[in-house]
Amino acid sequence: MSERKGVRALAAGVTVAMVIAVALGLWAMGPPSHQRALRLDSARVGQIYSLHSMVVLRYATKKTMPSTLAEVDPNSVDWLDPVSGQPFEYSVTGPESFRLCATFDAASEDTDRSGLYVFPRGAEWKHPAGRFCFDRPVKPATE
Repeated sequence: MSERKGVRALAAGVTVAMVIAVALGLWAMGPPSHQRALRLDSARVGQIYSLHSMVVLRYATKKTMPSTLAEVDPNSVDWLDPVSGQPFEYSVTGPESFRLCATFDAASEDTDRSGLYVFPRGAEWKHPAGRFCFDRPVKPATE
C-alpha cells in the first residue's frame, strides 16, 4: 500500500510541476493570442516595408510620386492587409514624401518577455496598437 502512496505522491508532484511550468511559460511569453498578434503585425510591417521600397524605387526611376499603390505594382498583394484583406492606406504628403497606414493588433516590442521575439526592420517601424501611420521620405536624409 505504501508503494501506491509513493506513486500517487510522485504523480501529484509531477502534475504540480507541469502546471507551474506552463504558468511560468505563459507569463514569460505572454498568452498565445498576444504572440499571434505580434506575428501578424510583423507580417504587416514586412508588407509596409516592401511597399515603402516599391514607392522609393518608382520615385527613383520616374521622378514622380505614385498617386495610388496600384500604380506602384498593380498585381501585388503586398498592399493588402494579411488579415482583413483590405488595402493599406497610402497618401502622398509632399513632393518627395508619403504616408502608409495600417491597423495593428498590438504595440510593437523590441523583444517579448521571453527574449524570443525581436522586432523586425528597426526602430523606425515601431508602432502602437490600433491605427498608425508611417510618414516617409522617398530620399534618404543624407541627400
